[in-house]
Amino acid sequence: MTLRNVVELQSRIASWIGENLKPAKRFNRTYGGSVFLLRYLQREIPEATHEDFKQVMSRVGYLADSQHASDTYSKVYFNVSERSVRKMMEKQDNKNGWRECFKMSRFVVAKRMIGSLEVAIDINVDMVRGFWRVLGKKGILRVQLDNGETVDVLDGDSMIERLLEGREHIVQVFPVVHPLYATYKGDEKSDIERPIRYMGLCANGEVRPLELCSDGLCFADDVDDFIRLHEGEGDKMTKRQVNALEGIDDKLGSISNSLLDASVAIGSMDKNLDNCTSVYKGDDFLRITGDVYTN
Repeated sequence: MTLRNVVELQSRIASWIGENLKPAKRFNRTYGGSVFLLRYLQREIPEATHEDFKQVMSRVGYLADSQHASDTYSKVYFNVSERSVRKMMEKQDNKNGWRECFKMSRFVVAKRMIGSLEVAIDINVDMVRGFWRVLGKKGILRVQLDNGETVDVLDGDSMIERLLEGREHIVQVFPVVHPLYATYKGDEKSDIERPIRYMGLCANGEVRPLELCSDGLCFADDVDDFIRLHEGEGDKMTKRQVNALEGIDDKLGSISNSLLDASVAIGSMDKNLDNCTSVYKGDDFLRITGDVYTN
């Protein structure tokens, strides 16, 4: 893109901002997200990128809250008026049914090199035809769009690849009915098992176990210590269960010996009673005769 094209693009973005947005005294975390506003900007200026929009917003006087931004997540929040954003949304949503077809869009923030400069770009997954790793270029993922164009992005840790294929994007969450457990590596003696109460259907069709973390639901199989997911209460007993079973053989043996002694005593009593004769006269007890008991 030539310098003249860049200047013209920034001028168009500035005009769109002036026509649709108004400043506010506070950062708007509901309607002031840069990615959220960019989606409406791209309806009228499709070639505008996330970085273009943020730069122009700063140039025309808007402030940005970037405390949640990182190397892989460059979203910021602007001090825009909620009323102006709602007006802009209503105006655009009344055109050509944009709301119905736009709600399903999913964007992935990636990084690419332009000369020696590293910049962040947003990729609409709905427009991705495919992607592959470039031979001879370590950490480079080539993304082909539905218009035939290709974009090379940085993907040293394979995260962008996973984001594009939808493995990290949860489409639906459903509870687990039958008990499931995730096994993690523990110490040398035993592993750790945790119950799984939710499963998540991801955009790539994969169903993955979920755990409740401090910042919401997270993937239970997305850690290095994860071993497997299985049914039931686990193949390994806990330390508490093992302690409860210690010495049970001796206790059962003692109970068995006691029962055997009782059986012998009962048998002896039965034999003695067989050799005894009870003599009755009417209701009066007279005597007991026999080998053991005599009158």
